[in-house]
Order: sequence, then structure tokens, then C-alpha cells
Amino acid sequence: MYLSLGEGRHVDELRFSVLSAARFAPGGWDVRLYTDRPDAFAGLPVSVRHVDDATAAGWSGTAGYVYRSKIEALAETLRSPGVQRAAIIDGDTYFTRSPAELFAGVSPARTVMHLREGRPAPPEVAALEQVLSRCQPVDLAGVPWGMTSQETLWNSGVVALHTVDVDLCAEVAHLTDQLLDQGFAEFSHTAEMVAFGVVLGRRTLLGECHGAVTHYWQTELRSRFRPLLQQAWADPSLRQDEAFDRLWRRRPRLGPSGRAKFVAKRLAAKVGVER
Repeated sequence: MYLSLGEGRHVDELRFSVLSAARFAPGGWDVRLYTDRPDAFAGLPVSVRHVDDATAAGWSGTAGYVYRSKIEALAETLRSPGVQRAAIIDGDTYFTRSPAELFAGVSPARTVMHLREGRPAPPEVAALEQVLSRCQPVDLAGVPWGMTSQETLWNSGVVALHTVDVDLCAEVAHLTDQLLDQGFAEFSHTAEMVAFGVVLGRRTLLGECHGAVTHYWQTELRSRFRPLLQQAWADPSLRQDEAFDRLWRRRPRLGPSGRAKFVAKRLAAKVGVER
């Protein structure tokens, strides 16, 4: 499932991601899109769920934090009739293998996020220190999470849960709200990502799925790909599948040095060493 609220570069990116999912999951999969602009995604192989203004405002919470909407949309999908497992996918992604590989890691008390990033970068450290100087966040029962400024971060480009764990979404939303209330956003926009990692990391066996989905969040990758997306989708001479094929050949990928750094980081994490 995907979420798109408002306008912006994510619209072009999301179209590419949806088509990559369709390429690697032909038939038998329910691909959903929650959006306040259904017309922007006409013709895509996706089931559209319209999000009205009141719902969008409620999902973003009192802080108006748009990424909080991911938590609420995921919870709504998990509560839908017939759903056993669901994954919410950011727009700046593309599938490289079948979604079956992603969902193989999802079962009761087993969840998936895109990637274990390790120790937080300086903005997240500052944000966590700001929060912890004021309070120790608690769960819905009032029990402290025992957070520190060196929480292990997990990338939330993909988040997948089993329906029996849907109540964890309420815990994630509650923790996100506490982080925002205590000034987290003054230093970082990643409150929901931190909250997902803390809740799922403590309450479930949390795994990765970066082998099945690429998340090109890095500025240098997104900025190079953005004009290609705009050109391909705006070209009236191209069918949708032709535009996708053109983009696929030039999809954002790490160069040799970037891949080497990624591999080194993964090896370090396996032996307990983090950056």
C-alpha cells in the first residue's frame, strides 16, 4: 500500500514505484493507494482509497505532521476485511523482487522495515536529546520505553505488519506524538521512523527487506532521477509501460563507492559494530 497526500515530487516517484510492484507481482496482489488526489494516479494498476480533508487532518495529528498519516493508513489497511498482512511503501522506492520475499518475514510478532540503519545521525541524536531532557516517553499503559539518544534506527521506507499486531500502530502513533510534543521536529523530520523502530524493535522480531525493495532517499539519487520522471510521464507519445521501461533503465542506483560503503556497513552491523 502507498500513501500520497498533497502535491509534490513524490507523485511522480510513487507512480514509478507502483508500476515496479506490478512488474514483480503480476496478479494476485492487492495494491492500495490512499490519496486526496485520485486523478493524479489514473490508469495505474492500483486500488484507490480517497482520503478527504478531515481524515487527512486527523491522521496528521495536532502537530500537523504528515508522516504520522503513514501510521494511520497502515492501521486502517490492517483492519480491512480479508487482510492478513500489509506493508506501507514510500514513494521514493522501487521493487527489485517479488513482494512475496518481503512478506515472508511477516507473521504474528514478526515485522519488517526497510533497513537497519544503526546508530542515529547527528540530527536524530540532537532531537532525541531534546526529548529526553524533558521526559522519558511511555507506552499506552504508561510504562517508559527506556529510550536513549543512541537508539538503533530503522529506515521506514517500508513497514510491514501482520494483522494481529495492528494495535502496535496505536503505540507508534502515541510515541510519535510524544516526540513531537517535546520538540523532536526542531532537529529532525524522522519522528515516525524513530517511533516505528522503537516500538517494533522492542515488541516484535524486526527484520529487513532491502533485498526486495530499493529506497533511494539520498538527495543525490532523487535529484538526478526527478527530471527523468517528469519527462517520461509528460511525454504523450509514450504508453505507461513504455515510460516505465525507459525509467527502469535509468533507475537510481548507488555507484561503486556507494555500494562498497553499503556492503561495509552491513558487514559491520552483523558483527555488532555500528557507525
